[in-house]
Amino acid sequence: MRPYILISNDDGVSACGINFLVDTLRPYADILVVAPDGPRSGGSCAITTTVPLRYTLLRKEDGLT
Repeated sequence: MRPYILISNDDGVSACGINFLVDTLRPYADILVVAPDGPRSGGSCAITTTVPLRYTLLRKEDGLT
């Protein structure tokens, strides 16, 4: 059974670092990537009490969501 890894960042789903990490780990694990659609530095300090969080599935492949 392959490990299942969650990868997230605040630089956005198209950032070089997150894509390098996905490419490096993909042969060894199934990966779920959850990241904003663009840079959101400092977003981890935000509180979302009035606006719900939403997500959009951008890509689903064998071993990568």
